[in-house]
Amino acid sequence: MILDYQGVINSALAWMGIVNFDAKTWVPFLEYPGAVFVALIYAYILFMIFPIYNTVDTLDKNQIEAAEDLGASTFRTHWRVVIPHAKPGIAVGCIMTFMLSAGSYSVPQIMTRGKSGDWFSQIIYRQFFESQNWNIGAAYSFSLVLICLAFILLMMKVFKVGIRDIAK
Repeated sequence: MILDYQGVINSALAWMGIVNFDAKTWVPFLEYPGAVFVALIYAYILFMIFPIYNTVDTLDKNQIEAAEDLGASTFRTHWRVVIPHAKPGIAVGCIMTFMLSAGSYSVPQIMTRGKSGDWFSQIIYRQFFESQNWNIGAAYSFSLVLICLAFILLMMKVFKVGIRDIAK
């Protein structure tokens, strides 16, 4: 692992003489909450890239040529042609990565080795299976569903896409 105690980053720091493995003075990256975000980004980045790539791939190249022929700069071409065409892919990518991250139970548990605070999905799991408190677990699960639904509606409003655009 990249962030492990004797992983790539700590090995590079040891090579530079900043940390020492024998004295166990490595940087405990895995104990920081930010390490979970890095792992989630690493794990789910493709779920963001592929929908965007698929929508940009459907863009007619003649539109880009027309913008260039009319004197638009590369930035303006992307801002006025490519990004509006890619909005459904961006919305789908945001929704997919948020849903996967919100429901992720194992990544925070594995990354922090149980030393960090609980994520919402871990709280739900513990309510159902460790505390046997199904009513609280169901309430937490329902609130997670509402949060996810609100996020979907927010992304649809921000990117001005409908459900038909997302379903493509």
